[in-house]
Amino acid sequence: NPGQRYVSMVWSAAQEELVLADADGYLMVWNSRADKFVAFTKACHKVSHITTAEMQGRHVIIASTSEAVKIFTVKRSLPYKRHLGHTQRVLDIFIYTNPETDKDPLGEDRCLVSASVDNTICYWSLLQGLQCTKTMTERYSEISAFLFVPESRIAVTGHENGSLKIWNINTDKTWRFAGHGTTISAMVYVVHRHNTLGVLEENQHVVTVSYDGCLAVWEVSVNTLMQPKLEGKINVSRDELLCVVHDKLKHTYITAGNAGEISTWNLRDVHKPQKLMTMTASPEYEYAVTTLALDGNYLFSGSEDETIRMWDTHTGELLRSFRETGEVNALCVIPATGNILSATRSGGVKMWSQLKGSVIASFESPVMEELRCLAYCKATEEVFVGTEEGGILRITLTVHTPDPYEIVDDTAAQSPVSSHTLPTIPEEGIPDESSNPLS
Repeated sequence: NPGQRYVSMVWSAAQEELVLADADGYLMVWNSRADKFVAFTKACHKVSHITTAEMQGRHVIIASTSEAVKIFTVKRSLPYKRHLGHTQRVLDIFIYTNPETDKDPLGEDRCLVSASVDNTICYWSLLQGLQCTKTMTERYSEISAFLFVPESRIAVTGHENGSLKIWNINTDKTWRFAGHGTTISAMVYVVHRHNTLGVLEENQHVVTVSYDGCLAVWEVSVNTLMQPKLEGKINVSRDELLCVVHDKLKHTYITAGNAGEISTWNLRDVHKPQKLMTMTASPEYEYAVTTLALDGNYLFSGSEDETIRMWDTHTGELLRSFRETGEVNALCVIPATGNILSATRSGGVKMWSQLKGSVIASFESPVMEELRCLAYCKATEEVFVGTEEGGILRITLTVHTPDPYEIVDDTAAQSPVSSHTLPTIPEEGIPDESSNPLS
């Protein structure tokens, strides 16, 4: 709306966007990553003030006039942005976003932690446009697996030589321990709570799997940083193991690897593991299972045959298959919706409906690159993906609708608004008739 005077503006650090209102009552959104105005709409006759807020988990724009308050939601579908901090394959990504608790060690409310086979752990600020604010370097053995414990901000790495290492991000101190005879391929952090004589106690464990088919259980104390204890190591497969997850509902562990089998284990006695179930697509199935993700009683597996499978963990029954367009390297479940995110070797990211088995949203990298891992950020509704080349892609998935980006009027029109209360935002907003999304 050229030539008009701006009357109010606000910067949204979470979305990296500048929201402006002009004298004619138009709202405009300028996105720093796209480096352009991405949406505008006619808000009302005359806006006096605008601000942004989080309401029911949604990022909204609140526009005030002399007579009313209106609430808008911005529906986004932005181009991705690449961030460089590593020089080789990114192994895994963890996101810490919990402003209701203490800030993380570097004073951030939202951060991302990543590790790479280039032997670096990078600490990123999500509130500074994903800037790498700290790097820790391994100098002895190549990092092959990674996890991050957000409660205590402790990083744990598995290594090519079979050792396990704990990193204290606050003090930069590290502890290394021998365990496996070969490369650690995956890890999971588990907290066991039990009542002893009326006292609630916690036991913290890291469970690791390796290329020699072994599973190891380590007792750790990430809060007191006592020396980890290797409680036991057993061989559970003749083939390489590639992934492991913990089933919190059944207190079991699920492993998978090159043989194409998915196995469920009871580890109450770590020296005598009990195999409860084996899941496989067919008796002749030989494709490697590369990634696992749990959602309650449903297990999702991704494999080299370009397929995602959904399993019932009670019965072992194969419930559904999702056909991908490349070898599946990473999966994760969005807790709020149950939708599944997948990343492939061919450079695609998809969001799948768990109920329908259909693609809800997708992203295809414009350059040929293998995607290795992913994480979902609830606070910004973005997907962060690690690549084979060491980059981290920050993506808002393109929802399969005609309008990729628009401002939606979410004001509850039937409810009066006072200066002290705001209406509840409906689950599905009503599009403003004057909305005019920019392409």
